[in-house]
Amino acid sequence: VESELEAEALKSWRQLVHVLTHEIMNSLTPVASLSRTAHDLLIEYQAGLPPDVGDDLTTALCAINRRADSLVDFVASYRSLSNVPQAQPERVRLDELFERVDALVGPAWRARGGELAFAVEPASLELMADSGQLEQALINLLKNAFEATQAGGRARVDARLVRGSRLRIEIVD
Repeated sequence: VESELEAEALKSWRQLVHVLTHEIMNSLTPVASLSRTAHDLLIEYQAGLPPDVGDDLTTALCAINRRADSLVDFVASYRSLSNVPQAQPERVRLDELFERVDALVGPAWRARGGELAFAVEPASLELMADSGQLEQALINLLKNAFEATQAGGRARVDARLVRGSRLRIEIVD
C-alpha cells in the first residue's frame, strides 16, 4: 500500500509541475518575444531619444530579454521531475556577469538608500559556467539579502582566486 501511495504522490507532483511549467511558459514566452521586438524598435527609432535614455532603455530591454530567456530555459528543464537541468558551460567574464546582476537588482537597493557593490580580482577573471544558472543564483541570494536587511542596508559581492587557484564568490550583507 505504501509503495502505491508513493507512486500516486509522485504522479500528482509530476502533474502539478506539468501544469505550472505550462502556465509559466505561456507567460514568459511572450515577455521574451515582446522585449526583443521592443529592443528592435528602440534601435530603429533611437535617433530621436537623448543618448542616456536610449542607453538605459537598451540596457533594461536586454536585461528583460536575457532573464526571460533564462527563465524559459530553466522552466523548460523542469517539465519533468526526473529531469535535472543540464548546465550549459560557457566562458563567463565575472565583471560582465556582475554588471548584468547589478542592473537587475541594484536599483532596488539604491531606491531605499542602500548600497550594492561588486568587485572582481583580477578584473579580467573568467570561469567556465552556465551563466544563466549562475546569474539566477546570484539574483536569488541578493534578493534574499535585500529582504533580510533594512533601509540603508549594504551588500557586497566579491570574486577572487584563493588558495590553489580556486574561485571564491562571496556575498556579504
